[in-house]
Amino acid sequence: MSNEIQECGLTQEVEQALELQMMKEKLSKLLLGEDMSGIGNGKGHVCTAQAISNSMTNLYANVFGQFKKLEPISQKQAMLWKREKNWLLSSCDYMVDQYGKPRLDIANNIPGLKKLDALLLEILDGFTNNEFEYKDKSNLESDIRSPPLGLFKQRYEDKWWLPMPCLSRFGLSENCRRILIKGRESANQIHKAVKAINNDVLAEIEIPEAYIATLPKCGKQLVGEAVHRYMSTASQSDFLDVEVLKYLDIKSEHEALYIADKMEASMCIWKRKNENSSKSSWMGVVDAKNENLAIRAKSVLSALKGRYSTLSQTILDCFKIENNKDVGHAILESYSRVLESLAFNIAARIEDVLYIDECVKNEFDMEMKKVVAEEMKEIEQRLMENKIHEACVEFKLSRLEKLKKIEQLHDHIFFWILEEIT
Repeated sequence: MSNEIQECGLTQEVEQALELQMMKEKLSKLLLGEDMSGIGNGKGHVCTAQAISNSMTNLYANVFGQFKKLEPISQKQAMLWKREKNWLLSSCDYMVDQYGKPRLDIANNIPGLKKLDALLLEILDGFTNNEFEYKDKSNLESDIRSPPLGLFKQRYEDKWWLPMPCLSRFGLSENCRRILIKGRESANQIHKAVKAINNDVLAEIEIPEAYIATLPKCGKQLVGEAVHRYMSTASQSDFLDVEVLKYLDIKSEHEALYIADKMEASMCIWKRKNENSSKSSWMGVVDAKNENLAIRAKSVLSALKGRYSTLSQTILDCFKIENNKDVGHAILESYSRVLESLAFNIAARIEDVLYIDECVKNEFDMEMKKVVAEEMKEIEQRLMENKIHEACVEFKLSRLEKLKKIEQLHDHIFFWILEEIT
């Protein structure tokens, strides 16, 4: 009895092993896309999807191909259907919708840029019922609302392409001025935010070889002898980036951009020297010096950009934009750059209106002071005339009283003489 049980167990194990081997062969053929339809089109292989479809069709034909009566199928057919059907359907356990996950920089920056974009448009939408309007400079003299050009000639002589905001002679109301100031503050905050994003994106873009080819071999000739000596010899505690800027004595934003280009180029030279130099022991001092110079050049550049927050893009930035091949970086950089420009222009145009409002109100105050001064002078003159008149009247009255007293005295003397005679 025990032998029969053992033989039965061995038989089941053999059958399971054979079935497992058979299914392995079938699955391998499915993965390889072998044609098991029996049609034999000569190509030998089909795609995996078609092979699975053919296998399901063949399984159905084997199990239910002779289905003609309303009766249960045999146990063997039921096991065959269940087993092979589950194996074929098991592929679906690993079929899921592959949701594209945005790149980290895209996911972090695009939603924020869209919100800032909407805020800028919201600021512009608020300028519907303005207390000011724009006129070309050629038509200002004939416009009643136009302020005198002499007030703004110095400010607008370099902005000939911009129309001039025109206000009433009383200037803006307090409510309108409050709205403009709030809009300017919002635009400035947005400008800082998008500029920070743009700087981060540009920092991620690799320095193109086309820019490197334009650099000299030595960074010293870019920053100058005196600046290079200070940057290389000053101790860590004594080095101050503001001292470098103070020595450079930058007078304008144009000069600041020129210095930024030089400092950025020298920083790239020192960085590349540090990265490309050999790692031998005698080169360690040189490597440390180049690394230190690159760090200090970056510090000076950051201080320069902090002082001139509206500094335009450097030569390196332009090279990066022109030679960038990354679509994500291109979208982020260009989107943040145009929003930066829009925010800056909105703040600048608001500043123009507020400046003209200030000038118009100052001019109006000066006119009012002149009018008041003239009126006060006239009043004083009238008061003086009235005082003189009153003095004259008082003098006349006092003179009449004296004459009356004299007449009374004369009458008294006359009557006394008559009494003496009689």
